[in-house]
Amino acid sequence: LARRGIVSSICSKNDPAQVRTILDREGLAEYFVAPSVSWEPKGPRLAALVETLGLRPATAMFIDDNPLNLEEARRFCPGLQVRGPEAITGLLDDPLFAGRPDPELSRLKQYKLLEQRRADERAAGADVVAFLRDSRIEVEIETNVEPHLDRFIELLNRTNQLNFTKRRLTEGAEREEALKLLSAYHKQAALVRVRDRYGDHGFCGVYVHNSEGDTLDHFAFSCRILGLGVERWLYQKLGRPQIAVKGEVLADLFDPAPVDWI
Repeated sequence: LARRGIVSSICSKNDPAQVRTILDREGLAEYFVAPSVSWEPKGPRLAALVETLGLRPATAMFIDDNPLNLEEARRFCPGLQVRGPEAITGLLDDPLFAGRPDPELSRLKQYKLLEQRRADERAAGADVVAFLRDSRIEVEIETNVEPHLDRFIELLNRTNQLNFTKRRLTEGAEREEALKLLSAYHKQAALVRVRDRYGDHGFCGVYVHNSEGDTLDHFAFSCRILGLGVERWLYQKLGRPQIAVKGEVLADLFDPAPVDWI
């Protein structure tokens, strides 16, 4: 699953030391992000896990052998996909787990960075700005988009919580539409790369600026950078062009406060 870009975690009622011993013995510990092992109820821990990893419940699946746990998961994470243990044997053949080739485990590594950053953020307490300044966040704008076309399409079509316009490319014709968009003389597109002291988070954002009306046709970011202020910093750098924000987003783009930690 990790080599398909699919990230795994653990939510278990158990003794953390015993679970860690098993994972270490089998050489599997490194494949799990933000494992939650305790005797506390699973519902609240699952909700916290989904929030920590910046996911939508609908994009995650919880597998458990206890029907009560499955029902609790549904209650605390509406929209979460749930299945019993019988799903495991066919997991690799399930279309939902087809994923994309990721032989370098880059997505797993990026979520490991996110896990460490979120842990440090919690430890920093109320002084969020001090934590952000200490994170040494750097943003790089890549205007040569075509060599990274697949990532460009993925950010437009698969982001939700930080996708401000929610405008998608047509399924089945994504590449053609993306290339047409990139060739338009009055539209300037770019990918947004983010690095900090935890590592390289890769291309985490995308925008398409329409110079004819000074508007943003697309403005979307991965939830991996939720809370860093990158989207607000970039919007200010672009001169606050017009944008029609659609649906719910998890950041206030129009907050006038300066973002001076990037």
